[in-house]
Amino acid sequence: MKFNIRIVIILFLVAFISCNPNSEYHLEEKLLNCIKKENGNDKVSQILQIKEVLLRGQYLNGDKGIHFANFLNRILQDNNILNDEKLIKDVNEISKDGLNSFNCIQYKKYTSEEDYNTSKVFKVFRDIANIKELNINNLLVKPFLNNLETDDLNHEFYQVLFCYSFSKIMATQQFNNASNNFTDELKTYSATTAIVLIDSENVIYFNKDQVKLNELKDICKKYLLANTKPYHFELIDLQERCTVQILLEQRSKVPYEYYKSVYESIQSAYQEIWEEKSQTFFRTSYSDLDKKRQAIISKMFAFNIVEN
Repeated sequence: MKFNIRIVIILFLVAFISCNPNSEYHLEEKLLNCIKKENGNDKVSQILQIKEVLLRGQYLNGDKGIHFANFLNRILQDNNILNDEKLIKDVNEISKDGLNSFNCIQYKKYTSEEDYNTSKVFKVFRDIANIKELNINNLLVKPFLNNLETDDLNHEFYQVLFCYSFSKIMATQQFNNASNNFTDELKTYSATTAIVLIDSENVIYFNKDQVKLNELKDICKKYLLANTKPYHFELIDLQERCTVQILLEQRSKVPYEYYKSVYESIQSAYQEIWEEKSQTFFRTSYSDLDKKRQAIISKMFAFNIVEN
């Protein structure tokens, strides 16, 4: 099943709907109550800690709607204000075990379709759904500034949505030069296949070219890195896995130890890439990453050897 950050935020938007039909924010109240019921108040309180991070870093000058609006306008003018390693680390720490259940998507239980389609919630949802370029301005800043009044940002629902969206945008990226400035190196595989053929012991072919066993790892690594396409790193953990497939075949029976050496050479190519990307994006060894960040790297370069 394919996910991306727009779908996750959209599900979040349509996920919450509350109890007082006479309230100006009755739709937002119901949506907020739903997310609290599904995730627990503790998870909502946890994601709102991002406000405290932004206050400590003086990104927000207060916790009122005007302060959120001012911060969004600052981001719009200069994404580089978010190029702060401590900010990224603190937000990631808060959000890594944060909101993760979005089952309250039946807004028709709470309001008519006509009312929903004219609501501010829907307008924010619409702008997120229709973006053409994935960056922090389109995923967060413009949907909020174009559809909400300053007073709307006083409401807990919109502050939770702000913190949640902000955390998702920042969760897996290392802001080299702001979130809409993607590093050329961030890539993922297109669907393509390479064939490693063991013709006999000491005779190996890589896509019809004869190679030596001690060359195979570097050849595979070069091929994997070359057969890629640009990828938005901050969305990597929400996207469908897309890989290069390496098909390992043997034309004649060879000793198991030799076959194992060929397999491990290919495996080592992946492992070296994982280590390099771990150092690039997280500045630490792959083995020292937590499971979430290991999964991010392994999705970028998913291990895919098919033995035939």
